[in-house]
Amino acid sequence: MTHFSKTYPASPEMQQMPEALDLAHAITSRMCHDLVSPLGAIANGMELLGMTRGGGNEVDLVGESVATAHARIRLFRAAFGTAQPGQMMAPSEIASLLKDHAVSARYDTDFVTSDNLPRQDIRLLLLVLMCLDTALPWGGTVQIRQDGQGYQITAEAERHRLDPEAWCWLTGQSVSAGISPATVQFPMLALIVHQQGWRLQLTHTAQNLNIRLANAR
Repeated sequence: MTHFSKTYPASPEMQQMPEALDLAHAITSRMCHDLVSPLGAIANGMELLGMTRGGGNEVDLVGESVATAHARIRLFRAAFGTAQPGQMMAPSEIASLLKDHAVSARYDTDFVTSDNLPRQDIRLLLLVLMCLDTALPWGGTVQIRQDGQGYQITAEAERHRLDPEAWCWLTGQSVSAGISPATVQFPMLALIVHQQGWRLQLTHTAQNLNIRLANAR
């Protein structure tokens, strides 16, 4: 078993990042907000086209693509956008976001809650799932459980893949590579963990990945 534990703040550089992080959240929220309306208009237009012309493979294909894009934008807005302290998210909203994530995920996610949860917490969990997307390209299962201290995320798969250059943001090892668009969720997660005062622990074996998020405040 390999075990990593990291408590933030981790470095002087990271302590200087909150303003840049807030700017990134605001930019993401603005972009997603501006893209949702035209996508909604396209979806409505495709629905009308299907009603008037009887649909068809082409109409169905475009409609499915629009629905997928809409789901991804909602997901990106929740994961990378602004989440103010005190904002809460209802169980139905949480379930909808997990459904949006499942559109592209290759594994099943088990997380059911009957309570309203802080939007900031859900943003954190969505970023964890996006990190796990890179580790579970061959499928598996992910279970999220909440307790009085935080969240336990357990991933099980016959095999997984950890990109050391991406996961080093979360394991306490020195970051040697730059930020890439494909793995931007890793530094974003690390910065939010630091900003909100969480403690992140990662353990993994050949078939399991365990991420513990505990509020250290």
